[in-house]
Amino acid sequence: MFQKNQIKISRFLRGLKSAMEGRVKKYIFVPSGIIRWVVTGEKSDYLTIENRFCLCEDFFLNGVIKRKIPACYHLFAIQLAKTLDTFQEFKISDKDYDFYINEWLLL
Repeated sequence: MFQKNQIKISRFLRGLKSAMEGRVKKYIFVPSGIIRWVVTGEKSDYLTIENRFCLCEDFFLNGVIKRKIPACYHLFAIQLAKTLDTFQEFKISDKDYDFYINEWLLL
């Protein structure tokens, strides 16, 4: 999943807590089959991109700008929720895709 020496224990534990609390959501848009993963965080719902990028401030500052971390706790939460099968799954019509994206991007 991630290199052991790069894991920040606090982020991992927060991710585990989020996964166990059912705050990881998998949105499947139909009929296109587009999948978007979202984690409900402390301040907002955070959209992730291909489990490599998260829109949260922590990932942007420490992962993208400073390159200090490989993942924020939202990305850990998704991987753990997949492994533990604790995520919620929603099937949404493609016609509502823009609405959801705008909500997650806070547009």
